[in-house]
Amino acid sequence: MKLDDLRLGDSLRVDAVLSSIPSILDAIENGYPIKLVGKPICYEPLAVTTDLGDLEFGNKLQTIVHAMRTDGTL
Repeated sequence: MKLDDLRLGDSLRVDAVLSSIPSILDAIENGYPIKLVGKPICYEPLAVTTDLGDLEFGNKLQTIVHAMRTDGTL
């Protein structure tokens, strides 16, 4: 993991990495001496939530996700 390379110290292996914000924040929470700089270059949705018991919406969402996996967009 490149975040582990950053933890080794300044410029020992790498000077910077691109990673997801949740991964970076998790590393910081676990004591990695790193920081976020600049604005994100892109955003990626990592999760979708639905109301418990909304079977109609859940089924529609499942159909969409299956179709996206089948055509390679997910």
